[in-house]
Amino acid sequence: MLRNLQNGLVIGGTFVALILFGYPLAATGQHGFNSALWPTGVVHWWQWYGYVVSFNWPEILDRYGQMLRNVSNDFAWGGRVILGFTAAPFAIAATWLIKGKDFGLVRDLSGVFGAARWANAAELGLMKSGLELGTDKSTGRAVRVSVEGNLLTIAAPRKGKSAGLLIPNLVYPELDAWAGPAVVIDPKGAVFLSVSKRRRELGRTVRCVDPVNLVGGTDCWNPFEHLDPNDILYLQLTAQALLPESVGANDNTGYFRSRAVDLLVGAMLVAHQSNEPGLPEVLRLLSEEPAIFVEGLNKLSSQPAARIALGIMMDDPKTRDPIKSTTAQALSWLADERLRNLVSSSSFDLTDLMSGDVDLFIAVPTDYNETLAPLFRWLLADIFNTIRRNRLAERLVIFVDEAAALKRFDAILKASGELPGYGASLWTFWQTRQQMVDTYGESGAATLLGTAEIVTISDVPASDPDESERWSRALGDFTVLVETKTVAKKGDKPSISTASQAARLMTKEELTTNSESEVIVFPNSRYYARHPIRLRKTDVLTDKRFLGIIDGVKPVGRL
Repeated sequence: MLRNLQNGLVIGGTFVALILFGYPLAATGQHGFNSALWPTGVVHWWQWYGYVVSFNWPEILDRYGQMLRNVSNDFAWGGRVILGFTAAPFAIAATWLIKGKDFGLVRDLSGVFGAARWANAAELGLMKSGLELGTDKSTGRAVRVSVEGNLLTIAAPRKGKSAGLLIPNLVYPELDAWAGPAVVIDPKGAVFLSVSKRRRELGRTVRCVDPVNLVGGTDCWNPFEHLDPNDILYLQLTAQALLPESVGANDNTGYFRSRAVDLLVGAMLVAHQSNEPGLPEVLRLLSEEPAIFVEGLNKLSSQPAARIALGIMMDDPKTRDPIKSTTAQALSWLADERLRNLVSSSSFDLTDLMSGDVDLFIAVPTDYNETLAPLFRWLLADIFNTIRRNRLAERLVIFVDEAAALKRFDAILKASGELPGYGASLWTFWQTRQQMVDTYGESGAATLLGTAEIVTISDVPASDPDESERWSRALGDFTVLVETKTVAKKGDKPSISTASQAARLMTKEELTTNSESEVIVFPNSRYYARHPIRLRKTDVLTDKRFLGIIDGVKPVGRL
């Protein structure tokens, strides 16, 4: 009954619109826009609406009657042909409204089973400045948000995370775009190659730590340059960053990691007193010169941290060697001369990032992600500590692409809750939610999602029904009115009843078949309405706003 009523209203409304506008449109189409040149007897626009206002329906219907009978003197060939051409768009519109829209789902405004909906045009209109998330599908305007918290993106590989989010937000294509300082973990180096020239043109100092010359970066960083040997807590945090977190409930793994932290702290203390303080010296002490290491610890035995490390070195080999082996994992990458050169001197200071006009790119070759993870965990941990101890001139965004490559790094979880309060926002990029769970466990994944002010997802895989179901639930339910028709016995009339029930804003099937050019945004901000948003992905390769302001090579296409 509801469907019939709605269809009837569409048909009735279309017919009324045809009556009101059909004749004037036909006359304009036949005789042109200048009504002064129309033949005598043709009803002008102002005359026609005079008939409408005065309810002169006999005159109106007579004109249409002549056209239908093909005897109208107002039009060539009697009027039937031009009336058909005029009525066709109205008929097409009515058909689209009836067939192209699903009128089976009628919202129940009571919202008893939920009131989920997409953000409307007015709410999107408030998202004008800040970080770009995509473009409005209706207007083509960039949708941007000003944040004071974290952001998180989940999308499969090769689905536009760099071209749609990272690069657009680093080249300042428009006045309302974000133009603040950035730290970028860049696995492929493509982001640096695309935006570094533009960032320098904007007056920014661009630094690039490039361990294996992936993109030609020449900067280096010596973490020992400002090391304070009296700050044992910092040394312990550093050692923890170098060593991967324990995963699972293996007590032995946790024990060896904890003792390896103590041994690393002792080695750093001794290396700091040497003629060549630095990480290469730490590695030499642990692997090549155990006697010199023990001698150095004895000289520092007034310090508890040195005594703890000395106790490990004096243990029997069965106890000591597994701990030394665990410690070696943290520094294995120093076997490469390029890495030793990288950390032997500094071309910048991390406090430079606080000024607001310095960017830092870290080119992490995907081939060496696992091997170099300890180094970059340390670098990130130092960046986090620098932010906590200094005041930022303006909000810093830390882009961590392929965050899972860093392995489990609890400093990320801690930073996700703390750093926004210090003026820095984390934007982590993941391939799936399950990747987050595999790295940080369910509670860690929940922390990352729960502390994010903006979450974006796209290209939800059909091969993982749990993932699509989860995001479908996250979008929420709305309440619909559903008709039920009961077949009556012979001679009786059928009964029709209406009941409320829940319907998904987007089913898991709709999610998995959603267009690859679309991104879904979950805002969790006090500044914007908390309704999900459907946007078109930004594509720097096709969007005219980015012509001439980005460099780099187009990605390799499909076969």
